[in-house]
Amino acid sequence: MAVITQAASFTSPCGYCGQEGTGWNVQLVRDDKLFWETEMECHSCGLVVHDGDPGAAPERIRESLLLQHGSFRLRLAEPSGSGAKILKVFRDALGGSMAEAKEHSRKLADGEFEGTSVELRFLRDRFRKEGIDVLIEGGIAQPE
Repeated sequence: MAVITQAASFTSPCGYCGQEGTGWNVQLVRDDKLFWETEMECHSCGLVVHDGDPGAAPERIRESLLLQHGSFRLRLAEPSGSGAKILKVFRDALGGSMAEAKEHSRKLADGEFEGTSVELRFLRDRFRKEGIDVLIEGGIAQPE
């Protein structure tokens, strides 16, 4: 399986010397799992900071990706009677409560479920495995 990735550059004061550093916020799918990473390097003192984890990205990572690449929408290609499968995909892929999965499902049905390109491509692949066809719209076009 191919790695799906998207990155956004940023500048931030160094936590050690206070000078400006540069870095990257990254969201990716690897081995059929969603991950996030961030790395910053200070060009003054040389400090390098790296962090990351599996799962949904912290809001600051998501916001930088959305700001630089735009928001994408996921919608059903056609109405689906697979409500239980849709809830299962959301719960398995994103975690969260049943109430959150139901809200995501409602937004998907209304064509209003938004996220980063990586998040929606990750979900698209999960839905396809369950036989549910979904479409991604908006932002910068990404390859199938």
